[in-house]
Amino acid sequence: MNKEYFRQIVKKRRITSDSVILENDLKKASIIIESYLNSNYYKNAEIIFAYSSMDGEIPLIKIIETAINDDKILALPKIRTSIAAGAKMDFVAVDNNTEYKRGTWGILEPISDRIININETDKMVEMIIPGLCFDINRNRIGYGGGYFDRYLAKFPDKFHITALAYEYQIFNKLPVDNNDKKVDLIVTENRYID
Repeated sequence: MNKEYFRQIVKKRRITSDSVILENDLKKASIIIESYLNSNYYKNAEIIFAYSSMDGEIPLIKIIETAINDDKILALPKIRTSIAAGAKMDFVAVDNNTEYKRGTWGILEPISDRIININETDKMVEMIIPGLCFDINRNRIGYGGGYFDRYLAKFPDKFHITALAYEYQIFNKLPVDNNDKKVDLIVTENRYID
């Protein structure tokens, strides 16, 4: 079974129109978010790199707002090049006054260019990373663009990497490549995988 097989399993589950399932997912998302916000990983982080959630993903807006209100430095990705041109992105600092526009794949991106240079900080940096599938060994399958894997490869050992996921996104074993970066922690509605 290849990565696309696992991606399709999760994508099929996400496109449900069943209101009971969707309501349960929102409840589970709330549990995941509260669990993360109460963790030492969040509390001890001075800088948090997050992302703008897409449909079907755990909505990060509460984490983003809480981090800003807690006076943490918060940054969101800004796509610089297409996948064909190397899938490059930067993380841009945001605050309550930041303006956004729809970028690649319709994802909200900050308009500003206040890039966080990760090599110029000695602060603890927490990255919340998106993904479609994860396994109990903390492997991750993303959407296939390679943006986050390429970014992390440039800065090895600079981040504590956390994924927020529903239990239905967790598998026993996923196929992985040498380029795939493991996460340090997965927070689900039922457990921490670390």
